[in-house]
Amino acid sequence: RGIFGNGTYGAAADDRDPRTSQATAIKTAKAYAGEDANLRTKVTAFALRKDANIATFPGKERVDRERAYDEWYDRTIDEAQKKTGYRYADIGEAAAALGYAGYQAPQRGEDFYIILNRGAIIAAMDSQID
Repeated sequence: RGIFGNGTYGAAADDRDPRTSQATAIKTAKAYAGEDANLRTKVTAFALRKDANIATFPGKERVDRERAYDEWYDRTIDEAQKKTGYRYADIGEAAAALGYAGYQAPQRGEDFYIILNRGAIIAAMDSQID
């Protein structure tokens, strides 16, 4: 369970500023894993498969990306409810019901990816996180 929907979370570097935001993403991953824990067994570097159905929200400004996410959020919950007849209170469950493998959540000044289908990722053998 997570604040941006149920799924497996990944902190991500921003494509427009990867060098600075990569440090932020690593800091976020470490915080969730526990700074003093064995990070190599708890933090994994991964990429998303090109053929995976991942909802992303491009835009020049973060506020545009966040707005696009908010609109997708509402539209996705409505669409899932109409297609399945079930009520969804969680965006992760609604997105999974519509066949999404994951989605980007550009929120709180960071980018997160919420993975709904772990078959959509390619994991690194060594995350180089210390």
